[in-house]
Amino acid sequence: MDTEQLKLDVAAGTIDVDRLVGLIASQQKLIVGQQKLIVGQQKLIVGHEAEIEALKKQVEELKQQIEKNPTPRLDEAYSEKAEEDRQAKAQGKPKPRKKPKRPGIALPRAHHQQPPATAADPSPHFTLRTESTATFAGRK
Repeated sequence: MDTEQLKLDVAAGTIDVDRLVGLIASQQKLIVGQQKLIVGQQKLIVGHEAEIEALKKQVEELKQQIEKNPTPRLDEAYSEKAEEDRQAKAQGKPKPRKKPKRPGIALPRAHHQQPPATAADPSPHFTLRTESTATFAGRK
């Protein structure tokens, strides 16, 4: 119901008492419902506050862990014996072969070498010139 209309009806005296009692009862039901919602929200807030406190405590613990040195330093200097042991272990192992960065580009060395060209077997890539076939500034 519109509040302005209710005021006009009360001023004119045209409103019934039963209607006013019903309006008050419905308003009380709305108030009780809102109070229940408020209580439920307050319980949620208390639960969230407990979670927040637990998370704050966890953050503080993590900050303390960060402040500590994660790798404890040794009091003694670098051990030459440890280096010798490491080299002894690695001595028997072959070095890993490097893989080409672009597959298909790098070929084994045998493919890169060309057979030597001879006068009897001229290669299409190399022609052997002799004095008789070479021309020097127009001379033969």
